[in-house]
Amino acid sequence: QWQQQLVSRLPPGFNYVARMPTMNRADANSASTVAFEVCETADARRSVLAAALALMAKQPAFVALRTQQQLGYIVYTWVHVEVSVSFFAVMVQGARYGADTLTARIGMFLEKFQEQVCPQPSGALTDAGFAEVKKVLARKIVARDASLKQASDRVWTEVDQRAYVF
Repeated sequence: QWQQQLVSRLPPGFNYVARMPTMNRADANSASTVAFEVCETADARRSVLAAALALMAKQPAFVALRTQQQLGYIVYTWVHVEVSVSFFAVMVQGARYGADTLTARIGMFLEKFQEQVCPQPSGALTDAGFAEVKKVLARKIVARDASLKQASDRVWTEVDQRAYVF
């Protein structure tokens, strides 16, 4: 039996903060995930663009949020799929700061990242920069799984998230 998941479409520009209670009050860790809806998974073009964005943000997020600001021991960017909707997400987890601080710092990083990625007045990424991102992403997409576990995880993630984009 599949667990029923409820999804609500929020109006454009709507912000929602979900706060989850800690299971262990003695644990000093906090985490924040900031996610933006990108598209339905059936939209292959936008799904690939979201993956490109996550790839472009990976290293700058790690350097800014973990190395320079030392916000936490986990800093991660990815495309998350939930009930056939793709989200671009940034997550930070650590014991030094609370979730509100982590969320604010992720927001500041994303504003700065947008300025770095799209320095042109038109807001567009340079052709050369985007060509390099496409090349790296294409290699990642066609790369063979390194192990049976990796292959299994990839396939079961599609089933678990009900995306079915194999």
